[in-house]
Amino acid sequence: LAYAKESFNFYKKNKLRLKNEILSGLTVSIAQVPESVAFSFVAKVDPLVGLYATFFLGIITALIGGRPGMVSGAAGAMAVVAVQIMEPNGLLPVEKLVSLGEIAG
Repeated sequence: LAYAKESFNFYKKNKLRLKNEILSGLTVSIAQVPESVAFSFVAKVDPLVGLYATFFLGIITALIGGRPGMVSGAAGAMAVVAVQIMEPNGLLPVEKLVSLGEIAG
């Protein structure tokens, strides 16, 4: 709760920084859509599952805070791991891929 209050006060004082943060977030989210869909095909899952996993990775990173240079769109790494895990003899069924994305976040 203190983190949220601190963030609110910071952006209240720095409105230009808030605008830049929102624009950068929108840019990244638009770029993530085709990347997530492409890596869903690599992982052999429905593209909607990849979009959900990417969405939750972003939300979790946004809620707990990130660091400069932190990569929170780990679709590429997730696809390579997920294709092995989701195979018929793998560790998890395909329905658990979103949970795997949440854990990775």
